[in-house]
Amino acid sequence: MKLIDARKDHYRKLAHEEGYRSRSSYKLKELNKSYRIIGPGYFVLDLGCAPGGWTQVATKLVGNKGKVMGVDTSFVEEIPGVHIVKASVDSDSVVEEVFSFFGKKVNVVICDLSQKKFMKTKRTKPQASRKPSSELYCICLGYGN
Repeated sequence: MKLIDARKDHYRKLAHEEGYRSRSSYKLKELNKSYRIIGPGYFVLDLGCAPGGWTQVATKLVGNKGKVMGVDTSFVEEIPGVHIVKASVDSDSVVEEVFSFFGKKVNVVICDLSQKKFMKTKRTKPQASRKPSSELYCICLGYGN
């Protein structure tokens, strides 16, 4: 998208007006409206949270009884009521910090990580997965090409 087109983008303008860090905030709002992913009191883990648009939406949705933690290798400016961790999502220390922060299982893991490093990505649900299960797998092939 050209810069001139980005400046005209409806959701980009709306995000700026409503104080969201990115237009992707509206993607999560729409998904949550359709699927009710996050609700009041939920514990939410946001992987790859920079710049924080999804994290801002999650915080509003969980209210004051919920908890939100964001993890990213990039710096993320503080978001009130959110625990931000600057680290890789596959770090052992992050796993420990998640358990320590929440003290129990999380209700929802949200992830808006880009797959730019892969030649091909495919979403699939293996036949061995039970039909009522919400499992979904993202297969990423051709790393670093």
